[in-house]
Amino acid sequence: MIWTVLIIAAFILIVIGYMKVNKSETPYEFWTREDLRDHLLRQAEHYGFSEPVIALLIASCKDKSWQPHEDYNGCSIVQDTKHPCFECWFHDYNWKIGQGGYISDRLFLHMMLFTGRDKLTAYTRWFFVRVGWLFYFRWKHQKARNVNPYTKEFKNAIKDLKLSKKFN
Repeated sequence: MIWTVLIIAAFILIVIGYMKVNKSETPYEFWTREDLRDHLLRQAEHYGFSEPVIALLIASCKDKSWQPHEDYNGCSIVQDTKHPCFECWFHDYNWKIGQGGYISDRLFLHMMLFTGRDKLTAYTRWFFVRVGWLFYFRWKHQKARNVNPYTKEFKNAIKDLKLSKKFN
């Protein structure tokens, strides 16, 4: 039974992986990087994220190796609760620049918990993200040689969130 669920989930994520985001279909078509940064900074302030997470946010908004208007599509299967969704922003950013994988997915999980997402929802989403990574995206990134070391900002953010008492 569990293998059937995993195979179906992997299939869904593979199909989604093949779908391309049409720039005109994103709600951010007319937003600048500064608009996105300002909106996300307001979310960071609202949730009480610390300096290491804010530094990662600023770095992600300045990073020219990805195009948020084309590469960021929010939550793939479920509807974003906020636009842009803080945790999904980082998840898409890390995967697009070649920093996907287990640690990146843990950052996604920690951010969901930190922003108040209930544990069942957070762990369910994290599980499906892991399935998608293991069955499809990992191999896609390796084939494209899009595997890069974690940045200093990323390492500091994950360390800071792991040590946070807010969701432990």
